[in-house]
Amino acid sequence: MSQTVPGRALVTGGAGFLGPQVIERLLQRGWSVLTIDNLFNGHRDHLDRFAADPSFRFSEGDITDGEFLARAVAEFQPDAVFHLAALHFIPYCVAHPADTLRVNVLGTQLLLDALANTDVRSFILASTADVYAAAETPHLECDRLGTNNIYGVSKIGGEQLLKLAEVRCPGVRFFSARLSNLFGPGETNPHVLPDILAGVQRGSVLSLGNLEPRRDYNYVGDAAEALLKMAGYDGEHRIFNVSTGKGTSVVDLVRNLERLIGRELRIEVDSTKVRRIERMSLVLDNSLIGRELNWTPAISLEEGLRRTLAAERGDAKNVARI
Repeated sequence: MSQTVPGRALVTGGAGFLGPQVIERLLQRGWSVLTIDNLFNGHRDHLDRFAADPSFRFSEGDITDGEFLARAVAEFQPDAVFHLAALHFIPYCVAHPADTLRVNVLGTQLLLDALANTDVRSFILASTADVYAAAETPHLECDRLGTNNIYGVSKIGGEQLLKLAEVRCPGVRFFSARLSNLFGPGETNPHVLPDILAGVQRGSVLSLGNLEPRRDYNYVGDAAEALLKMAGYDGEHRIFNVSTGKGTSVVDLVRNLERLIGRELRIEVDSTKVRRIERMSLVLDNSLIGRELNWTPAISLEEGLRRTLAAERGDAKNVARI
């Protein structure tokens, strides 16, 4: 059962990709929102549409700054926390492992420390599909963990910190949202779909890396809706896959885009973009979140791609928000 009572919500990393979608839905449902972001990957203009709303506040700062977090939390006294701030572009994380652990693990602990003397009711961590050990079948929440990169390690660490926090703060509901690959307008990292769309803008030849691995592409607005449902959930489960349950290869993405734009695209493999270690399949089973939170993706891959294309072209009339 999920029943959310509006209150005060703290959103970390609110100026990024998922953050504005979460903030928009919170404000629409009567929440007061404080978001913090250091603008390393986030963009201030992602928050412009909320600036005139008296229920919205933005504080620029870093989640690895414990004093800043303590002041922000003590002043705002949140009822719910949506912890989205992280380094999550895997090539960057692999190149900067110490920074990744500092932001994703230490930052999470400092946030938990800052919340220790508050009346926060729920805490939602944006985790990742990358925490699972490689498998060809869709992952269940109970599947074995075992990642092949530092980003996944950092998110496993974050989830473990939440388990420790449950002991210290038994009155708080701590959730790990294992997100599959998000896509949609406003992407802030050069993941595969933004790379493809940039190539489409340049012409008909796409320079890409690994083509065959299958990923679970989930529209960003749908993911935001799932996180809000989690905030009001009072059942027994604390880990949820947020996904479509369907695998799509890079080649499949390109073919879908060809149908939408009405022209053929040619793919060239760029060896500099090919990952040396790659999973051939990373798909998540979404039956638990469907059963417990009554959440299923509302936006299909094709519709999500259409909206993303419209945003890239500045066609505001065809970018519907959900």
